[in-house]
Amino acid sequence: LSANPFGDEGAWSLAWALPSSPRLTALDLSSCEVGLDGGDELCEALRDAPALAALDLRGNRLPDRHELGADARVDLGFQRPPPTNDS
Repeated sequence: LSANPFGDEGAWSLAWALPSSPRLTALDLSSCEVGLDGGDELCEALRDAPALAALDLRGNRLPDRHELGADARVDLGFQRPPPTNDS
């Protein structure tokens, strides 16, 4: 699913489906515009998705020290900084 800019709303939908997908072992969400809210939902879903062995979140908008980084199954790689509200 990489390079599909579905953002946080798409990440929420995927997070809700992860626990009921016991055969899914890898998920590539690189460059999908996932931000803090979507990352938080995915983090919660990983607790209930033990079959998922790899989650690629490189190139999204998650903070550098997001809780997902503590999960060995997650590759945060290089993250783009969150957008700023500079006018």
